[in-house]
Amino acid sequence: MSLVATLFPILMILWDNYWYITIMRGFIGLSIGHASALCSHYANSLVNEEIKGRIGSLFQLSITFFIFLAQLMNFLLVPSFDPSNCVPLSPLSWRLQLGISSVIGVATAITLWFAPPMPVEEKKEVKAQKSTESLFSMKNIRWLVFAIMLAVMNQLTGINGVMYYCAQILASAGIENVLFTQMIVVGLWNMLTVFIFMAVVDRLSRRLIFIMALSIMIIGTVALIASFMVSGIPVVALIGMLFYILGFESGPGPLFYVMATQDFPKELVAQGLSVSNIVLYILNIAISMSFPVLTSAIGAGYTFVILCGFQVLSLLYFGFVMNEKW
Repeated sequence: MSLVATLFPILMILWDNYWYITIMRGFIGLSIGHASALCSHYANSLVNEEIKGRIGSLFQLSITFFIFLAQLMNFLLVPSFDPSNCVPLSPLSWRLQLGISSVIGVATAITLWFAPPMPVEEKKEVKAQKSTESLFSMKNIRWLVFAIMLAVMNQLTGINGVMYYCAQILASAGIENVLFTQMIVVGLWNMLTVFIFMAVVDRLSRRLIFIMALSIMIIGTVALIASFMVSGIPVVALIGMLFYILGFESGPGPLFYVMATQDFPKELVAQGLSVSNIVLYILNIAISMSFPVLTSAIGAGYTFVILCGFQVLSLLYFGFVMNEKW
């Protein structure tokens, strides 16, 4: 995994060809998908029960930290942004932004030498799980639905549509100095809001966190919808995005990694974690490819109406249906 993360970013910047870069990115994506399933499970096997929520949320914190670094690089390396006139980046700029991730691969490889092994009893438990229960049996159908809904909550509520196309959203809402605003809103604010979740995850019930966080997301989404439906109110779009990100990073974002490793029955953890991650990345691809198509076809306002529908669905499911354990 660390070898792929080190080698392929370097290979990726050697040839300025769309399909070549896409294939290299695909290999990096496979390593990231493997890491997201393995690392959260590994970390939770090493710590005490009372701090597992905070440890699980560190994965989300690391994601938001590197999103902030990416937005900072955009601000420093991209001279200007115009959604109606896409200007190619300079050779130095795009190579720096793509190739610098190899540093993370090197850091991962070094860290692995000092990482403690998974406890022996945990390894035996994982092996036993593989031979006894199936997530796809009729008696475990509710846990299969739970695994799918974890991914729906994390992706179809629209977070990557907002992340990937934040600059276009802000520009279409009339925000000036888009790259700086994006760095602060999507980068810094997105990272800071995870600390709110870390402060409450081991103190409040999952159900209460979901109800509060998804309600905040819905309020933010409604404000975004209003900003697209009524022109001339860019401040509403900005406030809506702040609330939207606050809601996501206070619940659905970090809770995915916490719940995927902790809330399945012990005999189903490995399968549930795998299914959740597979569906997560399938929906990630679907959202990233369909979001610009939808906004062009029906407008940003109605696109966020659809996303708001999935937020309401997630609120109903995690707040009022799947709450026996919490």
